[in-house]
Amino acid sequence: FRILFLLPSTEEASIIECQLRQASFDSRESFEALSYVWGDPEFTSVIKLNGILFSITPRLEEALRHLRYQDKPRMLWVDALCIDQANNNERRYQVGLMRQIYSNCTSGILWLGADEKGVLSRAMTLLTKIEGHDIESLGYSKEPVSDRISDEGGGPEYKLSRMDWNAIQELLVRNTVWRRVWIMQEISLAPRVVLTSEKLTLEWSLIESLLGMGKHYTDAFHATFGHGSVSRLASETFSTAQIIKSQRKLCRQEGDTTGTSLLDVLARFRFTESTDPRDKVFALLGLASDTLGVRADYSMDVDAVFTDAAVRIINQRENLDIICQSQWQSFSNPKRRQGLPSWVPDFSWPGNGTFLFAQRAIFGAGRPKCKIPAQLTSGKMALNGYLISPMSLYLNNFPAPIKNQYGYLGVEEMWAALLGWWTKEYVSDEQTKLGEDSFQAFWRTIAADRKRPSLQKMQRLSDEDIAEDNTLIRAIRDGIEEPEKLGDMNCFSMIREMLESWQFCLTDSKHFSMIPAGSASGDIIVVLDGAKVPLVLRPVPSDDSPNTTGFSVVGGAYVHGLMDGEVITGGFEERAFPIS
Repeated sequence: FRILFLLPSTEEASIIECQLRQASFDSRESFEALSYVWGDPEFTSVIKLNGILFSITPRLEEALRHLRYQDKPRMLWVDALCIDQANNNERRYQVGLMRQIYSNCTSGILWLGADEKGVLSRAMTLLTKIEGHDIESLGYSKEPVSDRISDEGGGPEYKLSRMDWNAIQELLVRNTVWRRVWIMQEISLAPRVVLTSEKLTLEWSLIESLLGMGKHYTDAFHATFGHGSVSRLASETFSTAQIIKSQRKLCRQEGDTTGTSLLDVLARFRFTESTDPRDKVFALLGLASDTLGVRADYSMDVDAVFTDAAVRIINQRENLDIICQSQWQSFSNPKRRQGLPSWVPDFSWPGNGTFLFAQRAIFGAGRPKCKIPAQLTSGKMALNGYLISPMSLYLNNFPAPIKNQYGYLGVEEMWAALLGWWTKEYVSDEQTKLGEDSFQAFWRTIAADRKRPSLQKMQRLSDEDIAEDNTLIRAIRDGIEEPEKLGDMNCFSMIREMLESWQFCLTDSKHFSMIPAGSASGDIIVVLDGAKVPLVLRPVPSDDSPNTTGFSVVGGAYVHGLMDGEVITGGFEERAFPIS
């Protein structure tokens, strides 16, 4: 690989001069690795590279000018100069070296750009003063703060003003460096990271010290601070920093590959951006414990790269989590790439993905494993499973809850929707297949049979939970208790969550279900091998023959009484489903 020697100059305005030299990992060259946002691909700035005029972007020129020493060369690795960007073969080869390059640098320099209006300086000063505190202790004050430490309302709190929080968010949230996918890999791998703006510097380790709890963890199925007691303001401010901290820790642990699968890494950084969509996969390969044979092949088009990654993940995991538990919104995503198979995530744009959490054996609707290797024909994947039911007779009879004047779904609005659905004759008269009381089956369906106690992991409802909640919601239905008591149910948070993003449905086979919003008459519910939850599929006529039908993926679903493998012995039709 190559190293850039940034030659010194005592004159700040003088042209930047650099030299490229070959290096090897065996020689243990000492160098720093620069991470920065390329910006628009306008190469309007000029430097001297090996004595020849060379055009670069203004952002890179700005960074090099501020990083240049007055009295000695500075040895850097800079992707735009150390890799021949016009050579696809070299780009592919060098991408394969990125983990080694950033792991072997002395430090990673994260260039934040110029400090406009002194905001970055204010933020760095504040973070230095906060050192020793935890973000759980950070408070808010509407007024300028004189005495920052407060003991009101319990434990000590370090109060920050609106301007303080705004400055920190300018540094840790709004700066474009946090949205670039390549930068995520680079600062995750570098042994030391220094945030830099003009002559200002801040050690990344100081930011990590504010996140010292160690109990917050992100993988393909968990949000940042998902089980923590962090305030919304602190969560919004430090969410990206926490994701990076988690990834840096994972990169340094030996032997344990938990949380480092390719799917975990792709999901962890799904909200990042890249100029080339393929880099949403390629730029993260260096962070995965196993790349599954995915290579940074820029001769492949975007759809081929995404499909290849999805197939390899399915084959490695032997399940369909990437389809039925996808963090990437496929259905009704206006920015989704046209022509991409419905079962393949659009890694370039996550959308607003919602999925029915089924990890930790909460649900196991289908057989644990699917048949591998995945069988592909013209982008269609043949999957084995069971047909539960079409959805046509009753689908449109359950209107979505009406939000209040503030656009909020309150307890009264929630109860009005539940009562409206329940009192429909064909719902309240239905006797479920399990011999369970219909009303109990109904409300358990709305909650997807789950609860999430405060600051704890999501769980299935226990027999005690069901009995307790059933007594309470019956009392509300019968007018003994007020609707506000709905909030006392063990499963209340799940009811709210499901009503926000899902719709109730009675299938043609009379199964109580919660299905994705946007499901339509004619869709079917199936349980596929390797799928933890049922899936809603939409029939799609084949291009070859109108009589041959394939299916596109709408999304995961909850079907009461069929979430724990009951379909396998329940007499349902087993068949192949070609998913396009």
